[in-house]
Amino acid sequence: MRPTVATTRPAAEQIANRREGSDRVGAYAQQSPLRSPMETRMPQHRHPTLAGLIAGGAILIAGSAAAHAQLVKSDPAANATVAAPKTVSLTFNEKLTPAFSKFELSMPAMNGMKVKMKTTVSTDHLTIIGKPQGKLMPGAYTITWHAASSDDGHKMDGTVPFNVK
Repeated sequence: MRPTVATTRPAAEQIANRREGSDRVGAYAQQSPLRSPMETRMPQHRHPTLAGLIAGGAILIAGSAAAHAQLVKSDPAANATVAAPKTVSLTFNEKLTPAFSKFELSMPAMNGMKVKMKTTVSTDHLTIIGKPQGKLMPGAYTITWHAASSDDGHKMDGTVPFNVK
């Protein structure tokens, strides 16, 4: 479909040009005070997709920084060497959903052997506490945690390595 150009020419003359088979764009472009159809197109946005992605990314980053539970403290601390702890605790910046918040303790040097422990979420819903069912032997350990924020339900994961002397 060809674009139409507004003109002040009489309708009879326009019909006559169509019958003669003249190109309307060429026939009207020289006599019309308006721009040619190519010049009057809507402005093209060169990168609307890129602009949309950047705006969407900025919103997601701002939202994720403010709406997800983040680990703020662990006992034992990350990469610390400690005597065998009787409890392990992870404290977060937001209240947690107990049903979806827990951690596991494993020994990477022993092919990821899991250490039996029972975890619970504290009454203030900010800390996950775990008690090993036996004394931890010397070696490297990794806490692998999963926490869901009670504000938006978003699940976060992470690890905390430490050593027992």
